[in-house]
Amino acid sequence: KMFSGADAFAGRDNEVFEDRIRRLPGMSVDASGQMTWRGKAINEVMINGKPFFAGNSTLLTQNLEAKSITNVEVFDQKSDAEEISGIDDGNENMTVNLEMKDEFKAKVFGEIYAGYGTSERYQGGGKLFRISDVTQIGVLGTINNVNQVGFSGDEISGFNGSSGRGRGASWRGPEGNLPFDNGSATGQNRSIATGINFGRSFGKSTQFTADYALFDRNQIQQSTTLQAFHRASDQRVVETMEGNATSQYSHRVGFEYRQKVDSTSILTVEGAAYVTGGDNETVALTNIKNSGELVDNYSVRELINNERSGGQISAKYNNRSG
Repeated sequence: KMFSGADAFAGRDNEVFEDRIRRLPGMSVDASGQMTWRGKAINEVMINGKPFFAGNSTLLTQNLEAKSITNVEVFDQKSDAEEISGIDDGNENMTVNLEMKDEFKAKVFGEIYAGYGTSERYQGGGKLFRISDVTQIGVLGTINNVNQVGFSGDEISGFNGSSGRGRGASWRGPEGNLPFDNGSATGQNRSIATGINFGRSFGKSTQFTADYALFDRNQIQQSTTLQAFHRASDQRVVETMEGNATSQYSHRVGFEYRQKVDSTSILTVEGAAYVTGGDNETVALTNIKNSGELVDNYSVRELINNERSGGQISAKYNNRSG
């Protein structure tokens, strides 16, 4: 299905593409940004015929100016096996291709925010994109000490590359991927999270994408516990002051190289590597008083440190022979 002249659908000058696509016949967008075409989920979004960050769409549709699009096409994208064999496997990979107006290509778009308040509290971040016929670049970042850990759901949703055509992104788990948090964390937190995505086309048959993700968090918690014993010969008060400091970090890098060697074969190479770790330090000081006089005290310190790394690389070659 082709919608020509998508800007003909009347709307505000500053609206994003997600606002306008809701008015295209047969298209709908739910609260999380998932698009559907006549009830079928859209698995991939392309810009000018090229995959946009491995097909993930939310950040694109929520930031791309609607007036920058001239045509919208919806179709069933063939898998590598279907493309080589010419045989339909029966599975649908619904795809949206957006054609940009020439005057909007290679422009930088997105948003940046920052704030500073009392008690030296701060928050900042943003997301920036640049899309041309050859290169795609996306940067997502946040830093704060207001107890918001990681990205919010709408910031991180769909921001991933090198995950394979038509596959969704996974940002959870211990493999160094960026987490996101829907609420606040306890204690005092300083959180940094960054995602960088790069894509480049080489001719009409080769596509390379790479992504990097960073998460760094420091958390401090303090508590005091009092226990009182009131007996004729025992007027003890046990006071325990405990402090806990935790740091976590993770780095992840991934890539995908896809080349259509000729009309009968496609080569795909993808890989990822990560390093994740941190430490946890707990210090507890206990004072025991009897009738207001100190009779004993002791302290306990525990330090746990860990780091691990890993990675994988794989290659796939689809070929029609005979």
